[in-house]
Amino acid sequence: MDTQSKMVKQLSFIKEQLQLLVKETSGRLAAEVGIQDSLPDLIRNFIAAPLPSRTT
Repeated sequence: MDTQSKMVKQLSFIKEQLQLLVKETSGRLAAEVGIQDSLPDLIRNFIAAPLPSRTT
């Protein structure tokens, strides 16, 4: 059970890191091509939203 708990924590950490990477990359790419102002609200909100905090 301890091994499973560690694996879940590691996967959660990886998920958070990937979310951060996607968020940063999306924002950077939008800025590079100059489309930040014309992005749909859903995408703009995703880029601006804080990442969920860890619960463990």
